[in-house]
Amino acid sequence: MKVIFEAQHLCIPNLRGIASYAINLIHALHQRGKNEYALTFFDKNKERKNKEKHIAPLFNQLNLHYYECNDLSYKTAQDDDFLYKDKSYNEHTGAYGDIFHFMNPHGVPSNIKGSLVATVHDVIPLILPQMFPQMFPQMFLRSIQRIEEKEVCVIADSKCTKNDILNYTNINENNINIIYCGYNKAMCYPDKNKKILDGLNIQGDYLLFLAAIDLRKGINKILEAFTIIALKYPHLKLVIAGGKASNVKNFGKIINPLNELYCHPYIERIIITDYVTEEQKRVLMSNALAFIFPSLYEGFGIPVLEAMACGCPVITSNTSSLPEVVGDAAILINPTDVEQLIYETERIILSDSLRNELHHKGLKRASLFSWEKAAEETEDVYRKAVM
Repeated sequence: MKVIFEAQHLCIPNLRGIASYAINLIHALHQRGKNEYALTFFDKNKERKNKEKHIAPLFNQLNLHYYECNDLSYKTAQDDDFLYKDKSYNEHTGAYGDIFHFMNPHGVPSNIKGSLVATVHDVIPLILPQMFPQMFPQMFLRSIQRIEEKEVCVIADSKCTKNDILNYTNINENNINIIYCGYNKAMCYPDKNKKILDGLNIQGDYLLFLAAIDLRKGINKILEAFTIIALKYPHLKLVIAGGKASNVKNFGKIINPLNELYCHPYIERIIITDYVTEEQKRVLMSNALAFIFPSLYEGFGIPVLEAMACGCPVITSNTSSLPEVVGDAAILINPTDVEQLIYETERIILSDSLRNELHHKGLKRASLFSWEKAAEETEDVYRKAVM
């Protein structure tokens, strides 16, 4: 069976989230050796150099075939249904196969020859449209409508995502398959090497938030809580790692109102890093007193899984998919309740035994998830899609 992955979301710098899912799953599927795999992506006139700059460095060692469309930009191919009226996706890209796997809902074309699989990680643009640029929820809905119309075989990252798909779309329940994400075991494990922290100018005890700086992730609640915690624990720092999300235009606008409100110079004890490498991420998670992730909504929540795999105590939300991922191996809170966040953070700061308990529980819980298992279950979906 020949499976072709739509890989446009890998053609950007600073990969995270969906890109991490795609990279790890493709490598795991290729390693199992059950099917033939290829990639397709757009790069009009090769002006972005997507193949050389982004795709090839990720997969060159796998010897995958690349179908690169240089006549169209991805934006045109994604937004223009009229484009496929007389010419199929296959004819535009030169890609022909048994299965086309779209790693997110975007870009599923109206005219394509081959069975379709799409991973729907979440339907956040339909649940929290206010968190996105104005036109994005409409574009997302159009992508979902294509999936509905074509009876695409859908992969959902969690039971929560499946339930939300059923509640917010008309996708047939029989077409939805739950497959949990994994984590990169070669890069996520306890690592107490402090040299990396020295390079990031981090010394002493710290709390960690590591994700795109996005209001949906609860960064404003973390900052509010830290203003109180910082008064009690003058040695403690807060590390915010990962860089900005595209829909957060000015990070300073998040911090400055809190400075004015509490009249407290806590910004001197907040360390803000840019995008971090896998090695930096591992060391940051392994050495933090706690990983704090009060996200309003996650389709899965790979960061909490990675933190547990690094042995870091986790405080996260009791909403969306996050309880599914962490089980009883993390502290669950209401993501809008700052007082609860402060209370639970203090418990971790003050209790060596609690940190040790969460360390061991997290490692055990993380071991239940793997990309190898996800790849095996994805192959089952491929077989279902071509029946």
